[in-house]
Amino acid sequence: SIGKKAADEVTSPTAATITYGQTLSEATLTSGWSWVDGTVIPTVINNGYAAEITVDDSNYDYTSIDGYNADTHKITRTIAVTVEKAAPTITTEPYAAAGLVYDGSAKVLVNEGAVTGGSFVYSLTGNNFTATLPTATEAKEYTVYWRVAGDDNHNNSETFNFKVTIAKATPPALTIPTATTITYGEKLSASTLSDSSWAWVDGTIVPNAITYYNAYIEVDDSNYDYTDVNGYDSANHRVVRGVDVIISRATLTITAKSYTIKVGEALPTYEYTVTGLVGDDTLPVDVTISCSATDSNAVGTYPITISGEVSDNIVASLYVINYVDGTLTIAEKDTQEITADDMILTYG
Repeated sequence: SIGKKAADEVTSPTAATITYGQTLSEATLTSGWSWVDGTVIPTVINNGYAAEITVDDSNYDYTSIDGYNADTHKITRTIAVTVEKAAPTITTEPYAAAGLVYDGSAKVLVNEGAVTGGSFVYSLTGNNFTATLPTATEAKEYTVYWRVAGDDNHNNSETFNFKVTIAKATPPALTIPTATTITYGEKLSASTLSDSSWAWVDGTIVPNAITYYNAYIEVDDSNYDYTDVNGYDSANHRVVRGVDVIISRATLTITAKSYTIKVGEALPTYEYTVTGLVGDDTLPVDVTISCSATDSNAVGTYPITISGEVSDNIVASLYVINYVDGTLTIAEKDTQEITADDMILTYG
């Protein structure tokens, strides 16, 4: 008989590089080799896959060749395959949540999409992406950044973004405060508002006949839309409204001066003093002052009567005017004591 010739060493094949999702059959092998199961979809991380080649073991002895199987007349070896990551498949992109209105609670800004080969991650800054759906509370426009974080077999996607708005809410109704009564001459700051959230626009004003004065309340116009609210001051983020202030009249006292003279002396020129005028107000009445004494010949007490006629109705309306009479006292002349000097006379 003729013996088998020892087979030459069999060189393992190399496989063409494929992308994840392709089958082994697409990773072409060299030198007549084929994959045991070409329908397998290999993963990026792998330990190789079985490939085989049929040999002529009727004439050659393959007993010592690695991977030889006499029953199948084949050599089978594990062949490394380089598999590159594929792009993820985005079925539905994430998109902006609609109809968001500020109410003080956190709002989810995103409607999540669908993806194969990874998971969506998000950021409101373009950095530090996480899988948590982004939320926000304040009323404003936000930029949501998103991308797909790939898995072992898929690459990361590029970064995309879209805008989301939380709209301003309708502001709560404002209740105009009441103010305590003050007396004419006091500053507006002396009038206390019933709601401490409000303050006078100018508390240094001294109110007069005008009864409405501006007070304001600071408002959260970053989250509430005050555009159509009466008195809204966008520059100072506040609402200004007129508040009724009751102003009680001040007391104005006109007092006749009192005098004391001696019998026979000239009657005085009668004068008066004024107390209680506010600020630069001038006396709103024409004053009349008189006395029942027509001369100073008789000892006694005589009333000095004072009265007035309104000359400025507006100013006069701000006061309760009191007139205080005075007195003229005519007293006896002082007694003079005359003392004669002693004299010595000589008779004759």
